[in-house]
Amino acid sequence: MPSKAILCMVRTNPHDHVFYKLRMRELRALAEVAGYTPVDTMIQTRLKPTTSYCFGKGKAQELKEKVEAHKADTVIFYNTLSSKQKLNLERLLYPARVIDRVELTLEIFQLSSADVFSALQIMLAFKKKVF
Repeated sequence: MPSKAILCMVRTNPHDHVFYKLRMRELRALAEVAGYTPVDTMIQTRLKPTTSYCFGKGKAQELKEKVEAHKADTVIFYNTLSSKQKLNLERLLYPARVIDRVELTLEIFQLSSADVFSALQIMLAFKKKVF
């Protein structure tokens, strides 16, 4: 059974009324290719992502409620998350897994890796992202 996912994005340009929709469509397509079933989306407009959750505290709490309501296994962010943001979100949304677009792309590469060498390269890329 495919994993349920909630797609998230912090929109940093309040005047962008078109491109953020294209980015969310791209994220949905990537999630589906990786085997996730998107069940909901959450977008917040801020001048810049917060250092603690990427979203504000209220929106992060709202995300937690959505995760519980949909019984989502994964939360996927379009924005690149710092290690602090990811850790705080994983603590808040436990047991849901939190990934960003970079990790999602690496998962897709991992699914389609044909030999041991390419699988090792992808594992190395994961490690470099973490550290």
